[in-house]
Amino acid sequence: MTFGETKENSVLEYFICQRVYEMLAKDRFHTATEIINYLYSYTGNRNRVMTFLKDEAYFTQGSKANGVLKFKATETFKALLKDELEGREEPIDHYIYEFKAVS
Repeated sequence: MTFGETKENSVLEYFICQRVYEMLAKDRFHTATEIINYLYSYTGNRNRVMTFLKDEAYFTQGSKANGVLKFKATETFKALLKDELEGREEPIDHYIYEFKAVS
């Protein structure tokens, strides 16, 4: 897959992170806010991520009683993330860095 050429692919790049993979591999539904909070250094538009989350190839939708949408990664998407993470060296988690910088 070629990244960075479409809106969808530019959002996908932010999902390619071990901690995102671990969260989605738990096989449960997450709110969009929970997912966005896990995306490494994402500062873009929430609507772009929502459009991505509504892609049925990548996520299954559910909803809470109050109508809040929840999303669960498909096996196809989890496999894609796993393949992309193979052999990739990730930078130190920025939360750890911020914690050490403050200490």
